[in-house]
Formats: sequence, structure tokens, C-alpha cells
Amino acid sequence: MAEFSWIARSPLEEALVVGGYGARGTAAGVSLAEIRNFDLIQVMARRGKAAELAKAAETRFGVAAPETPKAVRAPDATLIWSGPDQFLVLSNGGKHASEPLSQAFAQSASLSDQS
Repeated sequence: MAEFSWIARSPLEEALVVGGYGARGTAAGVSLAEIRNFDLIQVMARRGKAAELAKAAETRFGVAAPETPKAVRAPDATLIWSGPDQFLVLSNGGKHASEPLSQAFAQSASLSDQS
């Protein structure tokens, strides 16, 4: 039986070629940056716990979690609305990885690691 080994590669590895594209001499357009070594955790309120989740999120991040389709910047994470009473936590460095967040939201939310 063949053994498989996976090599971590960027999805942009062969698609992104550095250079100038599009109209010249106009205002800034679209910029693209790849984020590596990040955590992306989905936080979903448990039934009847939306208010408790909102309070726990503000305590943890220092900002209110988004309640409409938008992203909110905290000092060390970005909270991204993903549906009613749920949001994604995008962060670097492991501070907001699944394990630390599961303690912060133990009573109010279920978590799913999307990294």
C-alpha cells in the first residue's frame, strides 16, 4: 500500500505572480495578502445563551461581537459575523486557538476549529 505525505502549500503558490495589473494611475484598487499561521474558530451560541455569549465575547476581546454581517477588530483578533448568534474569530499566535476559547465560552457556546 502506498504511503501518502502531505506538503503544506499555499493555495496561491502558483496562482499569484507579483507584478502590476489593471488600470494605471488611478486610485488604489484591490490588494491581496495571504495570511499564514492563523487560527480561525467558529463560535456558535447554544440554545437560549445568545446574551451570555455576547457578554463573554466582550469580556474576552474587549469589543462587542458583530450582530450583523460585518467584521469587528479587537486588539489581537478579528471577529467576523457568520450568522445569527455566531461569529468567527480570526487571530495569530495561538492566543485565541480552540483550547483557550473553549474555556472562555464553556457555558455559552459551541466551538468549531476552521483553521
